Amino acid sequence: MMARRCNESNAILNYIGKKSGKLLPTDRNGELVMQQLLFLQVSLQGPMFASTPIFNV
Repeated sequence: MMARRCNESNAILNYIGKKSGKLLPTDRNGELVMQQLLFLQVSLQGPMFASTPIFNV
């Protein structure tokens, strides 16, 4: 069987959280809120912080 690779940090965090069974909320609503916050951070905060040194002249 071929090993799968996961390059996206959110996908890695989701995988670890689901495999451990300890890091994600147990209820569906809590899991959806966690997913929203995780992907919001990647789409907004991460790129903003990465571009700050470039545009901060």
